[in-house]
Amino acid sequence: MTHLAGPATASHVPSVVKDEVFPDVEYCDTEAFMDAVLVKDDGVLFQAVLKNMKDQKLYVDGKWAHFPTGKSHREKDYYDPFANSANAIFRAVDNNNRGGQPNAIQGVWLSHGSVTPTSSLPNTAKIRAKVNLFSGGDTEADLSVLRGTVKEAWEALSQNLSPPAANSKTGSSASNTDDFDLEAAEKELPDVNYGMDEPHNRPQTLSQDQLKSLMASWMRTVAMVEIKPDDWDKDECEDMDLETITQFLSYVRTKINIDKEPLKFIRVIASFRMLTPEQLGYDSTMKLLPRARPGVSTPVAAVESFSPTLSKEDLPTSRYEMCWEITIDGKKYRTIKPLSATPSQVMNGRATLVWLGIRIEDRQVVVIKQSWRPSGKGILSEYDLYQKGEAKKCKYLPTPLAYESLTSTDTSLVRQKIQFEVDSKAARQAETAEKTMGTDTVSETEDAMVETVPQGPDMSDLWEFIGRTQDRIVFKGLGWPIKQFKDLRELLTVYIHVLEAYEHLSKNGICHRDISPDNIMITFDEETQKIQGWLIGLDHAEYQHHEPETIAAMAERLPATQSDEDEITDVQCYFANPLMKMKQRVPDRQLICFLAWLSKPSSPAISHIKVIGMYHTLLERYKISAQPSDADPDDSLKLSDFGIPADLLIPPPFDSRWATRGTPGFMSHKLLTDLLPPPHKAIHDGESLFWTLVYLAITQAGPGGSRQDGLPRDTMSTDAQELLRRINIVRNWCFDSQDVGYNKMQLFTSDEDFQKHVIPYMNPYFRKPLTELFLELWGILKPAFYNEGWEIEREFPMFFMKKAFEKALRNLPPDAESDSRIQELVKKVEVQRQADRQLIEEAISSLSTDAERL
Repeated sequence: MTHLAGPATASHVPSVVKDEVFPDVEYCDTEAFMDAVLVKDDGVLFQAVLKNMKDQKLYVDGKWAHFPTGKSHREKDYYDPFANSANAIFRAVDNNNRGGQPNAIQGVWLSHGSVTPTSSLPNTAKIRAKVNLFSGGDTEADLSVLRGTVKEAWEALSQNLSPPAANSKTGSSASNTDDFDLEAAEKELPDVNYGMDEPHNRPQTLSQDQLKSLMASWMRTVAMVEIKPDDWDKDECEDMDLETITQFLSYVRTKINIDKEPLKFIRVIASFRMLTPEQLGYDSTMKLLPRARPGVSTPVAAVESFSPTLSKEDLPTSRYEMCWEITIDGKKYRTIKPLSATPSQVMNGRATLVWLGIRIEDRQVVVIKQSWRPSGKGILSEYDLYQKGEAKKCKYLPTPLAYESLTSTDTSLVRQKIQFEVDSKAARQAETAEKTMGTDTVSETEDAMVETVPQGPDMSDLWEFIGRTQDRIVFKGLGWPIKQFKDLRELLTVYIHVLEAYEHLSKNGICHRDISPDNIMITFDEETQKIQGWLIGLDHAEYQHHEPETIAAMAERLPATQSDEDEITDVQCYFANPLMKMKQRVPDRQLICFLAWLSKPSSPAISHIKVIGMYHTLLERYKISAQPSDADPDDSLKLSDFGIPADLLIPPPFDSRWATRGTPGFMSHKLLTDLLPPPHKAIHDGESLFWTLVYLAITQAGPGGSRQDGLPRDTMSTDAQELLRRINIVRNWCFDSQDVGYNKMQLFTSDEDFQKHVIPYMNPYFRKPLTELFLELWGILKPAFYNEGWEIEREFPMFFMKKAFEKALRNLPPDAESDSRIQELVKKVEVQRQADRQLIEEAISSLSTDAERL
C-alpha cells in the first residue's frame, strides 16, 4: 500500500502532481488507443451523427459552431460550447443507435464557472473550472435537479476556498534564519483540534447540506474535461487536484483536431454514451450503500455509485463515512470506514484501498484490502505470498479469510496500463551498466517494466496494453493505521512486532519491498486482549524458494568447494601461527566461516585476505580487545562477542533483478538513484522502515493521526508560520519532491545533514524522547550502505534495528505523555477506538434491522 502527503504549499503542487502522475503517463499511438478503448467505428453511426450536427448548424463550414475563434480566449469561454456540443452528440447517438447498449450510463455534460481560490486543502492546488459528465439528467426534471446540485456544490466550495484573511497576529521577524528560535516557535503553534478520521480536514465553513451536495456532485461524475485553448506542447500537469485524479489518463502521440477530424471527436464523446459501466472502469461487484434516512422503514439497498436514483440525502458529508457493499468470493461484505484511502499511484491502476468492515453472513469483523497488480504467468498474488510466507504461524501477520482475483479483460481496458518501450539512449546506458556490473537481465514481469521515464514524444512506436488483476483480500480482525497510535510505548511496540513479522517472512523467502506507513497497522488481539502490530501489503513482495538456515548450520556446510576449503584453511593457518596467537585473540572456525560467507556477495569466491581484513575491521569497530587473556591464552573470539547469536537465520539471497517497486516517498535512495538499481534486499526495506518513522515524526502533531504540517496559518504568529514553512519544506524534500531519491542520497553522503536539517524539525513529542533512537538507526543504515566493515549490518539490518527499538522502549521516559495537550490527544485516540467499536455494533444492528424488514 501507498501514501502521498499533500504538497507543502500551493506553489509546490505542480511539481508534486508531475512527480506523482508523470511516471505513469505514457504516449501511445492515437489510432491504436482509440481502437482499444473506444467504441468501434462501424462506418455508419458516426457519419449519421455528424450529419445531425450539420443539420442542427452545430458543425458548419468545417468548424464546430459557437466555439471561440483565435487563441487569446479564456478557458471558461469554451466550457458551455463544449458541453452543448457533447450533449448534442449524445442525443444524436440515442436517435441513431436504437437497440444499442441498454445498460450504458445515462448522462449529461455540464459546465461550471471558473474557480481559482487559494486552497485550504493540503492536496489541492486550485479548483479548476471543467466540463464534467454527470450520470442522470435523462429527463428535464432530473437535469434541473442535477444542475442545481452541481451549481450549489461548486459555489459553496469556491466560497469555502477563498483566500484567508491577512494574518492579524504579530510576532518577531523570522526572515533571519540564523537567529530563528525553534523552541519558541514550537510553543506558538496552535493546538490541533480536528478529527483523526480526516487528518487533512481543515475547519470547514460548508453546511451539512452543502457538503452533501458536493459529495453528490462528485459521486455522479463519470468523466472530467480539462480544456487548454492554446497548443499544449509541454508535458505540464499544473493545477490538477490530487484528490480527484482517479480516472484513466494517457497522452496520445497526435492530438485530435476536432475541427479537421470531427468524426474522431464524435467517436470519443459518443463512447461515453455507448460504453457500459464496466467498460468505463466501474466495478459491478462494488456498490454504494445509501445512508438510512430517519423515519424510513424500508431496508437500505446497495446501488451503483453513479446511479441517478442517489440523492444527496442518501450520501454522507465525508468520504470517510461512505460505506460500500462488496462481493468477494461469493460472499457479501459491508465496509464501515476506510483505514487507508490515499490517492497515490492511482494512475498506474494500483489504487490500494483498505476498509474496516463486516462479513454479512456471520457478522465477522474484518479488514478488506483492494489493490491491483499485473496479470501474467509467474506473478504471485498477495494471497499466494501470505501462504508462502506462512502468515498463520506469525501473529504479527494477518491471516487471509477470503481472497478473490478479478483479471481485467478487453471490456475494461480503462483499468489497464500501457507498456512502453524505453528510448534507445537509456537502453544503451542500462545495458552498459548491466555488463559492467555482471548482473542478470532485468525482469519484465512487473508493472514498472522500465524505470526510465519518457521525457517527450520522441519515443518508440510500439505500445501494448498490459492486463491487470484486481485483488481483494479479507483479514479477520479490527485494525487502525499506524498514524493512529495511542502513545509512544504503543508505537515502539508495534514497530518491534513489524520487525518480527518481517524476519518471519524473510525466513520463508519473502522480501516485502514496500514498507510504508499504510502497510503498518495496529490491531487488537482478541486472545490476549492486547494491542499488537501487523505488517501488511505483500502486493509488491518477491518470493524466492529458501530453506531456513542458521549461521551455525551454514558454518558447518560452507566449504562447498575445495577452493573455499583451502581459503578457510589459509585463514586458520594465519591465526594458528604461534607468534600470531601470542599477539591477539584468534577467531574460532564458526566466526571464520561467517566472515567468509559475508565476503562472498562482493567476491565470486572466498578470499582469505578479505576475511582477515574484515576480522581486523570488526575488532576495531566493536572495540573488542584483541589481546589474549593471561588466564586463558587459547581463548578465541566467537560470534557472541560481536552480539551475533549463532541461531540467527541467514537471509535469502534475493539476487534476482526484479523491476523496482514500492512507494517512492519511502523507497531506499539506492533503488531510486542507481542507474541500474541493485536487487531489493532487507537493507533497502530497513531504510524504508526508518523513513516511515521519520515521516510520522515530521508530519504528526502527536498521537492519533493529527497533522502538524496542515495547520491553518492565518491564525499563527510570524514565527509559527516560519516554523511550519520549514517543516513543510523538510517534509516535501524528504518524501514528496520529484528528486526525493537524490535528496536522501545527499543525506546519506553527508556526516551531519540528517542531524542538522531533519531532526530539528521533528515534532518535539517525537524528537525529545526518540532522538537517540533516530541517531542509532541512522548509525546502522548510513555506514551499512557505504562503509567497509559494516557487512553484518548490511545483511542483518532488521536484527540490529529491532535491538535499537527494544532499547528505546526500555529507555522511554515514563513522562513522555505528561504534557496536557498530548494527554488530550491520547484520550481522543481512546474515544475514537471506542467509537469504532460502536460503529461496528451499529453496522451489525443495521444488518439485523434490514433482515427483519425484509
